[in-house]
Amino acid sequence: MAHLFSCLLPRPVRYALAALPLVLLFTACGNERPGSSRRSSVRGAEAFAKKLETNMKPTGGTALDSAFDLDAFFGRIMHGLVVTGADREAFRKAAASNLNFGRRIMQSVGPDGGFRFLRLRREDGEERALFRVVQQNGGLAYYEFLLVGDSTGTVHITDAYSYLSGEFASATLRRQFASEPGGQFARLFASSSETQTAPVLNQMKELVDEGKFAEATTYYATLPPDLQKNRMVILERLLAAIGANSPEHATVLADAQRDLGMDVTIDMTMLDYYYMTHRLDSLGAAVDRLDVHVGGDPYLNLFRATIAMARRDGDKAAAYGWALLNGDPESPDGYWAVVNASILRRDYATISRMLDALKSRFNLPITPAVITGDTLYRDYAASPEFAAWAARQK
Repeated sequence: MAHLFSCLLPRPVRYALAALPLVLLFTACGNERPGSSRRSSVRGAEAFAKKLETNMKPTGGTALDSAFDLDAFFGRIMHGLVVTGADREAFRKAAASNLNFGRRIMQSVGPDGGFRFLRLRREDGEERALFRVVQQNGGLAYYEFLLVGDSTGTVHITDAYSYLSGEFASATLRRQFASEPGGQFARLFASSSETQTAPVLNQMKELVDEGKFAEATTYYATLPPDLQKNRMVILERLLAAIGANSPEHATVLADAQRDLGMDVTIDMTMLDYYYMTHRLDSLGAAVDRLDVHVGGDPYLNLFRATIAMARRDGDKAAAYGWALLNGDPESPDGYWAVVNASILRRDYATISRMLDALKSRFNLPITPAVITGDTLYRDYAASPEFAAWAARQK
């Protein structure tokens, strides 16, 4: 049963913003510091979330996996079905050794990415801890973990919601259970309509993940209208359209927005595509909507500064870079954003200060040879400010 939990890892970011020239526009909510939260209804929830942030890298993600309440998680997967104690115990045994959601997240983060607690929020009567994940390749993801407290005051996770996939981990596993005829739990879905819908969605996902975008679009066209209106099928159709860079992508996007409204997963899906196709106004609007939805995240100023840089507006890029740096000073991205904007503005004194900060705060191996060997810094390397900075490095 080891394969059951592989479906919980983050799906590949197809258009990662890994090599962008940095930063964007900042709103009032985007200036809120990470970790700020209202009072929680789950005792110890904020302390738990902050500890989880601290422990994720040292434990390789097992801090997250070990915090799952497996009985509650299984209950959410099997909601509405008749489940025996033996089934629950079988799931617990499999999950105890194979649940690797946190480990897969940290594999995507790598040594240079980040896992940051943003805040607590309450939705549908459930307490949630919102985290931002910056992947090693530059991709961005958000996760909400559902929290409960037990009688001893210990906080547990009962489920995880991914903004990229647009569904709970329990829903992902439920669909896999329902679509595997020979699977251990398939008999529980014998009378459920999910035995018809789950294979359809799995087929769409498989085609898109394999890069068979035209086949996915053709397959979608063969589906009955009720399945074409399925939220997850709609999102896979959108991924297929942008993956193929189809001229129909605008129609597919309009259809998705008509059927799903301003769904945050649509914006997450479109961010990289908007940048790669230079749709900067659309990118900025999507970032602003995402910022509002998450309750404010300084990191989104990275996208805003990127837009400003693409428009050769160094002053705006610098303002958004500073907003990122001041809003999230533990991340090096804000410092690099200010560096990039300062190159455009020819503000060489600021570049020197930022390089010093990057070396001292993050122990980055930045040497004069690194600077002179990069054409991006050609003008800075010819300046008196660089000569003074290089002299201090000896």
